[in-house]
Amino acid sequence: MSIAYSSTKVRIVEVQGLEIPGLAEGATWQKGNLLFRSPREGWSCREEKSQWARGLDAQGRFYVLWVADHFRARGLVIQPEESCYCFEVSRISG
Repeated sequence: MSIAYSSTKVRIVEVQGLEIPGLAEGATWQKGNLLFRSPREGWSCREEKSQWARGLDAQGRFYVLWVADHFRARGLVIQPEESCYCFEVSRISG
């Protein structure tokens, strides 16, 4: 399957309560295809949830990674802080 949205590399800058292999400060993850639209913008996850991580891309845009329980996605997703759209996320090994 091809990527319909731009693939963005995100460096993890903060982790709060999430214990997922490879998810640590300084690690690099990649945003993939669109999964679903959240009812709230990404920044609200940091206020509403106790488990999340925050990432930063090369253009200075912040993202929040969190565990979704949605009919379209169960597990870790990535969401731009100023957006309602949630995307696939995968670890970049290395």
